[in-house]
Amino acid sequence: MILFLCICAIFPWSAQAQKNKKMEDKYDYAKKSYTKGDVKQVLKVLNEIIIEDSTYADPYLLMAEMYYNNEKIKEMTDTYVKLVKNCGSNYPNGYFLLANTQMYSGQIQEAKENYKIFLNQKNVKPELKKMAESMIAECDFSLDLISKPVPFNPQNLGDSVNSVCDEYYPYLSPDEQTLVITRKVPMFPGADPSSDNTQEDFYICH
Repeated sequence: MILFLCICAIFPWSAQAQKNKKMEDKYDYAKKSYTKGDVKQVLKVLNEIIIEDSTYADPYLLMAEMYYNNEKIKEMTDTYVKLVKNCGSNYPNGYFLLANTQMYSGQIQEAKENYKIFLNQKNVKPELKKMAESMIAECDFSLDLISKPVPFNPQNLGDSVNSVCDEYYPYLSPDEQTLVITRKVPMFPGADPSSDNTQEDFYICH
């Protein structure tokens, strides 16, 4: 998600000209609720604003930001789809944000199409144009790989390697005799392996 974080820095929450006072007050209230972590209230107010004026881009951006911070990528993608549908003409950068999210979630062809739509918008910033062109090249590379699948039949290595904990970043020695993995293990007896009460340890198997 590094690319998405970079884009969040480039695109602040405020996306367009001021709305009427009532709308701005409701949006400001949503932002304050967001900083307090009141997710339920934020969603309620933002949806009210969107129902009242679906062409107001800022609520979509704040909603997508909230979904991102809660690791709800599908909901974030859906929000950007609504953003470009309702605000594409007055906030064309939405196509870029949508494409980035689709690329991350594996919707490669859709991402490529939205990068191309973004490049056809007026007054595209040079740095964003360069990034979009680079991402289109990545899309083409990914689509080419997808079109040429190779046989893949993973085998479980048994309980001497696999456990109920998350295991990742495997390293196999050149002679294929030693396997090193990272395992996320509970920090104390009884801790849930899927909780935050874990630590990363290296395990070696011969």
